[in-house]
Amino acid sequence: MKQEDRVNQTKHNFRMALLRLMQEKPINKISIRELTEVSHYNRSTFYLYYQDIYDLQEDIEQTVLREVQERMERHPPLEMKDSIYPLIREMFLYADENREVFKMLSISNSYSTLTNDITELVRKRCYMAWDIVFPGANKEHYEPFFHYLCSGLIAIVIYWISDSKKSVDEISEIAARLVYSGSTVLTEN
Repeated sequence: MKQEDRVNQTKHNFRMALLRLMQEKPINKISIRELTEVSHYNRSTFYLYYQDIYDLQEDIEQTVLREVQERMERHPPLEMKDSIYPLIREMFLYADENREVFKMLSISNSYSTLTNDITELVRKRCYMAWDIVFPGANKEHYEPFFHYLCSGLIAIVIYWISDSKKSVDEISEIAARLVYSGSTVLTEN
C-alpha cells in the first residue's frame, strides 16, 4: 500500500470513529483517548493529522463538501434538460456510501455548518442550471422552489437512510419525479 493510501485510510478510520462516538454523545464530551481506542490508533498518530477533535470534525465537513461538489460537477446543467435522474442518483449513491455521515447530519445539530455549506453549494448549482434548463424562467420563483426542493430532498434522504428498504435506483426515481413535477413552477409567470 502506498504512503498516500495509508494516510487516507488512517484519516478515514479516525473520521468513522468520531462519527460512531458522536452517535453516543456530543462532540464536546469525546476525548482523544476514546477516539484512539475506537479507531485502534495511538494518540501520536492522531496528532500527526489533527490538532484536536474539532479539527477532525472540520476535516469531515470539508471532505463531504468537496466530494458533494465533485459529484455534482460530473453532471453538467445541459444534461439536466433531458433528465435530473442521473444527478439525483449520484447524490443518493454518495449518501449510501456515506451513511454514517448522513445519519449524523440527520440527528446532530453540530453539523449545521456543513448542512448550510452544502445548501449554498446546491443553491448556486441549481440557479446556474435553471438559467440554462429553463430559459426565460421566472427568477422570482427560484428561491421558494429551492427551499421546497432542498427541504424535500433532505427529508427523503433522512427517511431513506433511517428506514426505507428502497434501492438507490428506486428512491432516486421517486425523488427525480418529485423534482421534475415541482419544477413546473419555474416556467409559470
